[in-house]
Amino acid sequence: MISHIFNSYARLLLRGLQDEVAHQNALHPGRCRLLVFKGNILRTPFNNMARENVIYHSIRPAALDALIVPANIYSTHMPVADLLPLVRAYQVPVTVTTGLELEGYPAVVMDPGTRMTELVTHLVEKHGCRRLAFLTGPQTSADSAIRFQAFRQVLADHNLPLPPEHILPGDFSFYNTRSLLEQRFRGRKPTFDALVCANDEMAVEALMFFQENGQRIPQDLAVTGLDDIDQASLVLPQLTTIREPVAEMGAKAVQVVLELLDARRRGSLPVAAVHRLPTSLRLRSSCGCLARLESHGTEAPVALTVPFEAAMLEPGKKQEAFLLAFQRFVEDRIRAGDDAVHLQGQVFSFRTRVLREWAEQVTPRNITDLLAEMQKIVTSLSQLVYTRYQEDSEELMRGMRATVRMEQLLEWADIERELLVWLPKLGLRELVLVVYPGSVDCPDENEWRFPAQALVRFAWVASEHLRLTVDQATFSPAAQLLPDALLEGEGEPQLVVNVLSYAGQQFGYYLYDATRLSALAAELLRVNLKNLLQNHMLHHRTNA
Repeated sequence: MISHIFNSYARLLLRGLQDEVAHQNALHPGRCRLLVFKGNILRTPFNNMARENVIYHSIRPAALDALIVPANIYSTHMPVADLLPLVRAYQVPVTVTTGLELEGYPAVVMDPGTRMTELVTHLVEKHGCRRLAFLTGPQTSADSAIRFQAFRQVLADHNLPLPPEHILPGDFSFYNTRSLLEQRFRGRKPTFDALVCANDEMAVEALMFFQENGQRIPQDLAVTGLDDIDQASLVLPQLTTIREPVAEMGAKAVQVVLELLDARRRGSLPVAAVHRLPTSLRLRSSCGCLARLESHGTEAPVALTVPFEAAMLEPGKKQEAFLLAFQRFVEDRIRAGDDAVHLQGQVFSFRTRVLREWAEQVTPRNITDLLAEMQKIVTSLSQLVYTRYQEDSEELMRGMRATVRMEQLLEWADIERELLVWLPKLGLRELVLVVYPGSVDCPDENEWRFPAQALVRFAWVASEHLRLTVDQATFSPAAQLLPDALLEGEGEPQLVVNVLSYAGQQFGYYLYDATRLSALAAELLRVNLKNLLQNHMLHHRTNA
C-alpha cells in the first residue's frame, strides 16, 4: 500500500521497495512480484482524494503472499487504534508495517525523537535561538506528537517560553503550509527566531515563503525540517534536517517479508520483531551552520583531483592551466551523471581546501576571482545536464502530449489505435485497463462495493497487445484483481494499481509498469486515462 506518490516521503519509500525487489530478482530471478496499491491517506479531509482509496478493497489474502503497510502515513488523519482493525481485516498471511509499530505485527521503524532533541538543543546552544516555534503535523499523527514532545521538552529544559502563537497547526503538506503562512505572516515579521518543522515538505515551503516575505534565512530566522527528502539539499540555503533513511526502510521491509515467508515455508512461527533504523542530523545552512553543499546522489561525489598550487591563485598561465583542467574534470563528471548540485559542491569543497592549506597566500581578492571563474565553468557546463535531460524526456513528453489528444477521441477503436502508438514512446511495457459495465457511484471509500463483473478493455503486456476473448477478459473484481488469462502470465515484476474515478463515479482501475515512469508522468497518465474513459462512457451513454 502506498499513498499519493507525489508526496516526497512516499516516493522515497517506494524507491526503496522497488530497488530491493529489483535486487532480489537479480539474485534470484522471479523471486518477487511487487504490486503497489496506490490510493491516498486514509480518512483524508479531501473527499475527492479519498475516493481513490477504494483500490485498497482489491487487497485480498488469496491473491497476495505478503503486505507492506506504511502505518505512519496511514495514521496521519486517524488514531493508531483505528488503523489496527483495518490492517487486520486484510488477513494477508504476512503483514509488515513501516514507520510505526502496530500491535502483533513485525515492523521497520525509526526513532527521530532523539535526533529532534539534538536538533533543538543545537539551535538553542549553538545558534543562541531563544524564541522557537513549531510547525506541527495533523493532531492525529503519532509522528507529529513524538516530534513535538521532544521539541517542547528541550525548551522546558532550557527554561525557554513556548507561547501558544508559536505552535503552528500544519498537516505535513506544502500547500496547506503556504496557506497558513500567508494568512499569519504575509507582510509581517514573525515573533520567533527559529522555526522547527515536523517534516521537510513543510520546512521547504516555509523557507521559501519567509524569504519571499523579506526574512533572511538563517540571519533573521532559522528553519529546520525532518526526513531529508531530495528537496532539502536543493533549496538555498540548504535545509538543516534530520535524515530518516526512508528508502532503506522500504528495502528492509522487503527483506523482512522474504525472511518471514521463508520461515513460514519451513513451518516455523517467527516472533513479530521490530527493526529500528538509525536517524542522523544533517546540519546545513538554514540553521546558520556553514555546511558543505550536499546532493542526494546514490553515490558519493568523486573528489576534485586537479592538481593545485599557491601560484594558481594569481592570474597567469598556471591559473589558466588549472581552470582548463577543472573544465575537463567537470565535463567528465557531467558525462558520468553528476548533477548541478554535485558540481557546485566541488567548488565549495575546493574553497574549503584552499583556505585550509594555503591560508597565508589567500587574499579576499584572489580567492574570490578564482572561485568566480570556476563558477562560470560550472554554470555554463551545467547546461549540458539540462540538454541531456531534454533529449531523454523528449519521447516521454511526446507520449504525454499524445494522451492529451486522446481525450478528444470518443470511439474505442480510435482510442486503442492511439494507445498502441504512444505506449512504446512512454517506455511502458505493461498497461492493463479494467472497466466496469458502467460508472459506479462511490459516496464513501468505506462503503464501496465492487460491481458483479468487470472487463479487461485493453491489455498491453511485455510490450505486446494481447487480444482477449470476451470470456477471457470478463471476471469478478470482488474475487480477483485480474482474470486468470493475465494472472497466469509472467508480466512485469513491479506494477502500480490505481483507480479510475471522477466526481464520485468509479469507472474501473488500471495497472502499469511501476519502474518506467516518474511520479509526474504517472500522475499525468492517471488523469488522462480517467478523462479518456469518462468522455468515452458519457458519449455512449448520451447516445443510448
